[in-house]
Amino acid sequence: MRRKISDRDAVVEVLTKTMVPPRVVAAAMNVGERSIYSAIRKGIIPAVPVGRGKLIPTLPIRKMLALPAEAPRAS
Repeated sequence: MRRKISDRDAVVEVLTKTMVPPRVVAAAMNVGERSIYSAIRKGIIPAVPVGRGKLIPTLPIRKMLALPAEAPRAS
């Protein structure tokens, strides 16, 4: 069983990684996974097929969520 990801952890992953699975995007956007897969099928959210799953580039998600395009740098 997959662990449930918190909203905060999902946003951190979207900010720090280049690609994430749909469940992370769903948690970051506070919607269900089915909604994310539907948006992928409709072409609203781009996705890259990897094996049996899909990965979503984080840049379009950052733009949708009005997050910075660049990942924050540690000082």
